[in-house]
Amino acid sequence: MALPLYLSDDFAVVLALKQSDFSDRDIPEGNEFERWTIFNQYVLRNNQETQEQQDVIWSRFCAVYLPAMVDRLISHLPVPLDADEQYAYSEDTKHASDFAVFNPWHEMLVQVQHVPYIGKYLRSKDPLAAQGKLLPQVLAQRVAAVGARWDAKLRSPSITQEERDLYMGAATSAVQLLSTICIHFINEPDRTRVVARETQVKLGKILMVWSRRYRHQFLGDVSQRMLEFMSGVIDPIFVRMRRIYQNCDVCGLDSCQVRTRLMACSRCRTIRYCTPEHQRADWSDDGHKLFCFGTEY
Repeated sequence: MALPLYLSDDFAVVLALKQSDFSDRDIPEGNEFERWTIFNQYVLRNNQETQEQQDVIWSRFCAVYLPAMVDRLISHLPVPLDADEQYAYSEDTKHASDFAVFNPWHEMLVQVQHVPYIGKYLRSKDPLAAQGKLLPQVLAQRVAAVGARWDAKLRSPSITQEERDLYMGAATSAVQLLSTICIHFINEPDRTRVVARETQVKLGKILMVWSRRYRHQFLGDVSQRMLEFMSGVIDPIFVRMRRIYQNCDVCGLDSCQVRTRLMACSRCRTIRYCTPEHQRADWSDDGHKLFCFGTEY
């Protein structure tokens, strides 16, 4: 199977994490509508691959570029200089807060949120992964900052269905990502160390509204999940999801269902096996060998 691994580098170029070998492919900072357009084209291109190929591309991207991407998302978001009504890019403060949640780096994190390298990065004690510990708080602050205004948009009778779908999709995506990232921190007994109390209060108000109004939709589900996390609940489902996200729930060999005394792959540490024999059996051109990448974190 020919794997288009270059796509992971293409994503890195459009996200300004890597300089292109061709200068005309580098997007000047501030041209964020152009960046969004090209990023979405790459996502569509990636979606044409098989699910396995997509997972390999996302895995390699996370192995190589995840620390730089999170750093960019948290500390170095560009200021959009090009105005476009669809994405609300302008120097207006409220539009700037929209961009903090609705941007290519955030969307890339949405795309890769279930990749096992995310779990490795978030639990790593390497200085290169230090920003990961700030990620839940930053994401929560940004959702809290736009939540009330987005909710007003969703309830407004004057917006079009297309606009309503845009805000519904953005809200659902943002809360789902936040809840998925927070699941990696369920063993933290003091949840205010994950999401500060002040942020919890502000965010909780809008999540409570969404969990009730949209209880039969995915936005309601993920809002309720996030509320439970902030309240300190350790739901068995959360524990199970965390183990699945971190790929440590069962032996990595598909034919094996052993769940105890699992040992991590020494190279990537994103998968575990019950015996060295099963690890060797899974090391094939269509097995773990495809997804195994060394990381610096």
